[in-house]
Amino acid sequence: MKNVVKNIHRFEGLLSDEAYKSLIANANQYNSQSNISFKVLDVDAVDRFLLIEVRQGKNANGQYCDVKELIDKTQSLFSETFPKYRIICRPKIYHKPPVDEVTPKWLQETMTKKRISSKQIRELTGIDKSNISSWINGGRPMSQPVKSMFYFMFKEL
Repeated sequence: MKNVVKNIHRFEGLLSDEAYKSLIANANQYNSQSNISFKVLDVDAVDRFLLIEVRQGKNANGQYCDVKELIDKTQSLFSETFPKYRIICRPKIYHKPPVDEVTPKWLQETMTKKRISSKQIRELTGIDKSNISSWINGGRPMSQPVKSMFYFMFKEL
């Protein structure tokens, strides 16, 4: 299992084994449900504050948190373990890459608009007719590299 609280070693001496395990378990839950991970940037035991980066990556359900939601989740998670500490968050929201707009419909519309045939795509890419046709007609899902290829190819044409 990947570490969803990076730099957790900075809490050494501040947490009991039980508190440590609880924090990891709750962080793993955020990660498994929404692909949210945390990074401990600073721990100040004297002034009692934690500086935590919270980041959401691409997830299967396509539901993404805004800045406020990421801050709320981080403060909720860490204030449970560190009730007397001020939790300062640096949220990093997920930004959908522009290549994700590439769908079979997008391909068909862009090909029509730019007057590009599937034969021309085959000649430009060296990819066989059946793959090109399957992607254009939606018969075969496009991987991220395939979407990127189409996106940047049509952006340049």
